[in-house]
Amino acid sequence: MPTLVGLGLLLAAPGGLRADDPLIGSQKSYRILTRHSVLTRTYAELEAPTTPFQVSGTFDFRIEPSPLAVFPPVFNAKFVAPDIWAAHPYQDFVLDVAEIFALEEITGVGQSRVFPYRPKLFHFKGVNSTRSSVELHALTLGPWFYLRGGVTPPVDSDSLLPEYELRALARRQPSGDVNGDGVVDGEDLRAWIAKPVRDGIEFLQWQHGFAEEPPSLESLDAELNAALGATTAAAPEPSGLVAGLLAASGLFFAARQARVQRLPG
Repeated sequence: MPTLVGLGLLLAAPGGLRADDPLIGSQKSYRILTRHSVLTRTYAELEAPTTPFQVSGTFDFRIEPSPLAVFPPVFNAKFVAPDIWAAHPYQDFVLDVAEIFALEEITGVGQSRVFPYRPKLFHFKGVNSTRSSVELHALTLGPWFYLRGGVTPPVDSDSLLPEYELRALARRQPSGDVNGDGVVDGEDLRAWIAKPVRDGIEFLQWQHGFAEEPPSLESLDAELNAALGATTAAAPEPSGLVAGLLAASGLFFAARQARVQRLPG
């Protein structure tokens, strides 16, 4: 039965896997690329302009099998030790993105339809400390991590609460970005040379990541939208799923009966 079900999922799977996609049971470290990440804040009840904040910081991302997963494969994801901040474009203050989006409290759910079952898309949903609704999608593409979502205040709130929209691109670490500006280039080599104690492994990481071009937010949006569409389209109808399971179960018991009949009596 697992073979038949797995074959059906493989045929319905959107896209292929990359060799450097994160593994199940893994915890990876990421650094946000500030040049490619923005948090917008809007007060719907005020005639005030939307404010774009530049996002920076680090976090770990852990993927684990769900204890309740049978079919289809389901996996849980958590943000670990998120240290993410958003800087105002012209005033001297920052926002705690991890607190706004309750990153340490919410758990994401991801599905994988292709062996070896490495989910790429995760959906996070929850509530933050102001009772605002949090919804996020996380997409992993090899070493890249894209986070998109928003925070919506409750309709019955007595306080004036803002709405937030987040689009953030992160790179798995280590990446050779010695000076931490989100780009692996000649400046990182100069920063490495200027160190009083130089690490050869760090140089190899810089060499590997040199001139690496991060994907654009537009291409990441397209990838995420395609993954969301494929997830919806590939979801089996309940009747079809039951029929498939019954058919596979029948084959299993038929094979078992044949083995019993072949046993010496």
